[in-house]
Amino acid sequence: MTPCPICSGLADREEGRQKFGWPEHDVELPPAVRRLELVRDLRPGSGRQRQILRCPLCGTEYRLETDYE
Repeated sequence: MTPCPICSGLADREEGRQKFGWPEHDVELPPAVRRLELVRDLRPGSGRQRQILRCPLCGTEYRLETDYE
C-alpha cells in the first residue's frame, strides 16, 4: 500500500507553540495539518479548540486541541 501523501507528513503526535513577543521560539505545526478537513467541532464557540479532522485522501482521523495560558 502506498503511504498517504498527507498523513506521511504527520507523526503520531505533533505539537506547535507560539509565545506572544517571542516569535523566535515559535514551533509551527507541519504543513500537512492545513490539508486536513474539519469533521466535527467538539467545542463550538470556545477559545480552546477541540476538533476532529480527517485526511481527505485516506480518511484517517485526527484530534486537534488548542490551549493557552
